[in-house]
Amino acid sequence: GLVDVYSGEVKKGLRALDRALSIAKRVDHTEVLGLLRMCVDAHEAASQPDRALEYLQELVTWKKKTIDAEVLQLLKESPSQSGDFRTEASAFERGLAATARSLQTDTQRRLDHLVAMAINAEIAAGHDIHRVFRVPKIAHCLAVDLGWDEQRITLLTLAAQLSNIGMLAMPTDLLRSRDLTAAQRRVFHDHTKYGARLLGKSGLKCLEVASAVAEQHHECYDGTGYPQGLRGESILDEARLIAVCDAFGPLTNRPASGEAALSIADAVHQMLTAAGSQFDPFYVNVLANWLKREAGNDDELNAFLAGEADQNEYVRARARFEMLLTRTT
Repeated sequence: GLVDVYSGEVKKGLRALDRALSIAKRVDHTEVLGLLRMCVDAHEAASQPDRALEYLQELVTWKKKTIDAEVLQLLKESPSQSGDFRTEASAFERGLAATARSLQTDTQRRLDHLVAMAINAEIAAGHDIHRVFRVPKIAHCLAVDLGWDEQRITLLTLAAQLSNIGMLAMPTDLLRSRDLTAAQRRVFHDHTKYGARLLGKSGLKCLEVASAVAEQHHECYDGTGYPQGLRGESILDEARLIAVCDAFGPLTNRPASGEAALSIADAVHQMLTAAGSQFDPFYVNVLANWLKREAGNDDELNAFLAGEADQNEYVRARARFEMLLTRTT
């Protein structure tokens, strides 16, 4: 399996390793550690650092059980040698920790690159640069209100950031056109498929939800959306929630087009009007209740939602570059 991965037959090799690991866990525990190490190496070679990290964490758990059992046995048989064994075990753990840091860094680097691409996609579409941060912030707050677990909220927030990344595949003149022909509209609708395909090919397990949301966040609750015309609960929960956040955010913030922003009250009224048709009524009510309790006034809400964008290194770099261009001009 590992040879297959290194020779380019990635899916075949990973399936073989998974089967071998599954058998070893049932039949021969002495082989599990070696196979877990192979799975780490294979997924790292396949550019799937987050999956490699999962196997590494499992490897640490199995190794700890083995070490604990062996140390106890040594203490019984030869107490004088147990110190050397512990030193060896400590060195092994340091090696695993270094590998874990490397995998985490690789994953974060690739995610940061995708977020930068998503920012560029929003700019290309004529949207506000802060949208990549405002929508996830609202989604995060609503998910906390709903009691979702931390891991699910993390994946939701990432999906919200990357939901419009498929806009990068759209021609600029089509993105900026106000009156699309039927043929142009069909092309535009495909940005959802392009985004899903891009994120799906990343090889990162943490983007599986993001890939589904990229494809489904323009589906409507009554089945009139695109690209598949999904209806009601056949649309992923995360996509239904993000659709509400994605629509509300621009309503209360001045978009790049210069259109007048709505007040919080007017925006909520507009969202409630579309509940049951465009939006899932449950998530619209969750949004309305959160805003009623937490939002404050319009300026406070905008400052709260835009805060994270000002801390993003890519956004700050773009701002410095634009300032330099302005001064040069």
